[in-house]
Amino acid sequence: MRLDFSSLSFLQKPFRFAQFHQRYTSNIPVLFPKGHFAQLPAISRWFEPATFHAEGSATHASKKFNGAYFGTHGNDIHVDIEVTSQRDGVRQFSRGSSPLSAFIAHTQNLTSVGSAQQVYIAQSPLTNLSTTLQADVPVMEMLTQSQNYQADVYGSSLWMGLPPTRTPLHRDPNPNLFVQLAGRKRWRLISPSIGEQVFAAASRGSATIRGEDMMVGKEGDYLDDVVWRGGGEGDTAQGFEADLEEGDGIFVPLGWWHSVRGEGAGINASVNWWFRFRQPKPNHQS
Repeated sequence: MRLDFSSLSFLQKPFRFAQFHQRYTSNIPVLFPKGHFAQLPAISRWFEPATFHAEGSATHASKKFNGAYFGTHGNDIHVDIEVTSQRDGVRQFSRGSSPLSAFIAHTQNLTSVGSAQQVYIAQSPLTNLSTTLQADVPVMEMLTQSQNYQADVYGSSLWMGLPPTRTPLHRDPNPNLFVQLAGRKRWRLISPSIGEQVFAAASRGSATIRGEDMMVGKEGDYLDDVVWRGGGEGDTAQGFEADLEEGDGIFVPLGWWHSVRGEGAGINASVNWWFRFRQPKPNHQS
């Protein structure tokens, strides 16, 4: 199967909860209005402007960590990391834990990882952060309270690294609200039925591709080729593509397959929440 990607649509301005909830109930992905989450405290507190010099005379305005802020509020915090490297021409991948301070120090004077070892904070629970840092990324009001609906939040994660970063094709067990804090991420999304076919082709009918196989194995290479490089054979199926920058957000419905790439220069950072809406029971008077 070959994939053709078109631009994902935006919710209309001004934002109305009913529009978002309609996409939720219809199981359709959507982008929030451009810059909808720009006032999230972490965006202004965690990062500061940085200008990186590329080859020649070109410069790129981007962000780096606010070292003074994290020096005050980021001590004694450990985060979950993924490490990808090359050894003797062979890609290697592992997961582990790192002090947040060490990760920040490693990235401060770099623009991207290139071919060097890449350390990526991936799916690290926000609950690992200090209470101050957690307060900088509060659960959005739309997930905790609305006029008629509330949400059960099942988990949340922090994602931070130097580009290029990659998250292989996968699907989540719950709907996903994802917000970009710094840098740029490119998303590609595939419907549940189409994603099943693509994944089955990569795994030869097995659903056992997990972990390292997705990052450095031939199955992961196949998925990257189909999703990102126009590979695949046979009929063409439709998917969606979206670029998220600072303050942008995307809703990924239950069962939708997606793969994500971090691009550009400087620090790339995001947060997300997995949730499900529930409608409160009406009040009955006795």
